[in-house]
Amino acid sequence: VVHVVYFTGDPAAGDLSYVRRSIVGRYSAPVRVNSVEGSAIAVGSVRGAQTAIGRADRLYVVWQGWDRAN
Repeated sequence: VVHVVYFTGDPAAGDLSYVRRSIVGRYSAPVRVNSVEGSAIAVGSVRGAQTAIGRADRLYVVWQGWDRAN
């Protein structure tokens, strides 16, 4: 299984999406990761998502955001 987190949209106000690729090569439907639309940023020193898989295959994602998420 491959877990993919990717950025889309304006670098100053975009979104993170997540897809999962199964062992047979099928991709899941994309799911937005950030809870507030347009709150992820990809400017400055942002180098990508930090991810971890927890119990029961729960995905944890850390990414640079801005105050629009508050």
